Amino acid sequence: MTPKARLLTEQRRRSVLDLVDQEGQVTVADMVKRFSISAVTVRNDLDALASIGAVVRSHGGAVRRLEARKGSGRFSAAG
Repeated sequence: MTPKARLLTEQRRRSVLDLVDQEGQVTVADMVKRFSISAVTVRNDLDALASIGAVVRSHGGAVRRLEARKGSGRFSAAG
């Protein structure tokens, strides 16, 4: 991967994280339209973000990661 392509990949992934933070979830179909990239590329991006714990993969997209609240046994959105 060239340095320019790498930069574009990182920028796109940051944009995906911003959307997940704002909307709570993203879908592969929405990302394909929004970024004009293939579904395979979107899935690779979401898998990469999930592998570092930034999002949780779901069928057809990704959702915001949840964190357990200390002592409450409840979960809240991270971020």
